Amino acid sequence: MYICTVTARVVNGYERGIPFCTSHVPSIREALDMNRGRMRALSSPRRSSSLGISSSRSFALQAFALAGALLCTAAAAPCARSEGPSAQPVGEWRYYAHDPGSTKYAPLDQINRDNVSKLAVAWTWKSPYVEMQKKNRRLTSFAYEDTPLMIGGTLYATSSLCHVAAIDGVTGIEKWVFDTESYKAGRPGNLGFVNRGVAYWTDGTIERIYIATHDAKLWAIDAKSGKPATEFGEEGKVDLTKAIPHAVAPSLYMMTSPPVVSRGN
Repeated sequence: MYICTVTARVVNGYERGIPFCTSHVPSIREALDMNRGRMRALSSPRRSSSLGISSSRSFALQAFALAGALLCTAAAAPCARSEGPSAQPVGEWRYYAHDPGSTKYAPLDQINRDNVSKLAVAWTWKSPYVEMQKKNRRLTSFAYEDTPLMIGGTLYATSSLCHVAAIDGVTGIEKWVFDTESYKAGRPGNLGFVNRGVAYWTDGTIERIYIATHDAKLWAIDAKSGKPATEFGEEGKVDLTKAIPHAVAPSLYMMTSPPVVSRGN
């Protein structure tokens, strides 16, 4: 398995926030919610009430997946052949830009230009960042730029302080949160506290979530338990500065973008 990180800076309007569709122009309050680390899932109350529980479940997941498709950024590089687009179930979002080719496209059609105006908030998730920055203003981020992944009905999201969370895509209930504590190393240079998401890998049995942090650590997390994968590196993490001369983290060298998993089995 080869894992590389991408550190290109991409800031493109409302791509900083999720999960608003492009045909919906965020209000001032919604834009503030984006920057404060709040995630919202959208659904249609009219469709949900008429189609029943199973349809509303599918609708909520597709709403989130489509929103992610419209709002993900161009920072991720294409993967090699660990999992091709054909291996990804329809409706899932397993890569930062949907697939190894970064197409940013999902073949979903339940939400369209005729009903997008009828979407309503299904649930709201508040990241740990929200309360932390209230207690310590030095932890404040200028934007919330995460693009969550959706695998098997679970959303994998990050905070601006590099927390990783697993969230039920239908209910919004938090399954687990892992704190990398990268913020303890100090405020990163350049962009400050910003994180754009995680990477996913599976061999069909084992599932891992990878995050590259501000203090230049690469973490592997068990997707089911939210615990560090201790067989990876040193107790679940690798220090990326060891291979780079003069890499001083986080003032001169930091990670903000998701890693890319290549040639995994």
